[in-house]
Amino acid sequence: MPATYHIRIKKDYAAAVIEDLQKMKAVELLDDKKEVIPEWQKKEVRKRVKEIEKNPSILVDEEVVFNMLNKD
Repeated sequence: MPATYHIRIKKDYAAAVIEDLQKMKAVELLDDKKEVIPEWQKKEVRKRVKEIEKNPSILVDEEVVFNMLNKD
């Protein structure tokens, strides 16, 4: 399964390796301006939004969560 990585190339030789991989169609360079959100994640968010719309009481107040985290 393909994976997406955001990397910073620090050495010229590494950039050359990436270019070679691109020529061999082993990697695809993505536009930095476009954020890629996996379809499964979009589907999950839509599902959760529908659940919340049906039953808003399932939401938890963020202040309660922060208080729980800061107990230590």
